[in-house]
Amino acid sequence: MARPFKFPDPKDRSQNQPAVLCPADRVKALYDQDSGDADTAKKVSGKVRTWFEKEAKANGWVDVRWFKDVSTNHGAGCVISIVTLAFGSHAGDDEEDD
Repeated sequence: MARPFKFPDPKDRSQNQPAVLCPADRVKALYDQDSGDADTAKKVSGKVRTWFEKEAKANGWVDVRWFKDVSTNHGAGCVISIVTLAFGSHAGDDEEDD
């Protein structure tokens, strides 16, 4: 049976369009599917962000930057890129959502 969620493929990006948005719901779904953790992710916690960044690098992504939702101030998801980005934060930069 195929896995319902596929990790984004960096080969689908180009130098002209190097980044893609990965919303919090997708990050949590990928974590729940692949992390081996018995608990499902209720939010994009530091543990989830750290796992996602490790997986992104293992899948060929160069950079991961996290963003908060303007209305809730909770994790909105991330932008993953094949080039280094100059904005956003990394997993360890802001642990308020733990």
